[in-house]
Amino acid sequence: MSNLDLHCVGFAGIGIMGDPMVRRLLDQGRSLILWNRTEGKATAVADEYEGAEVATSPADLAARDVVILMMLDTPACERVLLSDDGVLQADKAPKVVVAMSTIDPSSSARLRDACRERGCEYIAAPVSGSTLFAREGKLTIIASGEPATFEAVLPLLEDMGQRVIQVGENVEGHLLKLAVTMVIGAYSSAMYEAITLCRKGGIGEAMYLNVLNESVIGTPYSRYKTPGLIAHDYTPGHTVSGLDKDYNLMKLTGKQLGVTMPLTALVHEQLRAGASRGDGDLDMTALLKQHLRDAGLNELIAEPASAV
Repeated sequence: MSNLDLHCVGFAGIGIMGDPMVRRLLDQGRSLILWNRTEGKATAVADEYEGAEVATSPADLAARDVVILMMLDTPACERVLLSDDGVLQADKAPKVVVAMSTIDPSSSARLRDACRERGCEYIAAPVSGSTLFAREGKLTIIASGEPATFEAVLPLLEDMGQRVIQVGENVEGHLLKLAVTMVIGAYSSAMYEAITLCRKGGIGEAMYLNVLNESVIGTPYSRYKTPGLIAHDYTPGHTVSGLDKDYNLMKLTGKQLGVTMPLTALVHEQLRAGASRGDGDLDMTALLKQHLRDAGLNELIAEPASAV
């Protein structure tokens, strides 16, 4: 695997995370052949970068040694790899598929097995981080797969991630990504409740978040979310609908492994309620709006937060 051509790679999925990841790779001097279900998104990138070209089908990506998947969900990944014009149906399969989408471990294992049947190695490498982190190459990438293959694609992953963590030789990366997101959801939900409690008691968001961030339980995540929470800016980093999809995967995986997850189920209900209110395309922080409504603070929902 040491002879992989990492200069020009195939990339499928130019969505909310895929777009900044693609641009990051191009800015680092890589050349990419791009495929997206909505071709216009790939064309928009190719119009800006000389190093990007647009594939007419997923099978066109297979001419490259490495193909990266950053699709929305499992069916989209299966479409790229397994459909009649998919990557694995091409005359020559790529040497490595890097699955960076958030999918469940059992589905990831099926995709790995399909790749191996064509003599193609498979790296499970889902990402943790927002669109901002993707643009800046600061994602955390949780990677698993055959060690020599991981080492071979590591320079490519390091172009996109500030931290690349090797976690196993199978599809452990996809299980760990779901487990990380579980904690993000629970932590976020607690923050929204605490903000509302303080606001009802006359303490503004900025004051509460300053104290939280300086405390032992302040985190890089809480500090990153602070400006948006203070401004009531719900520009998506992780959309409500996207997290709803991830929580479906958590519950599926919990059922398969025989693990009860009552807190995860509660957060999932909050996400589903947010989507049903029309907030599906907003950031998860938009769930704060319902807490404010329930506390009789409707006037704060569309207003910049107070620093009291």
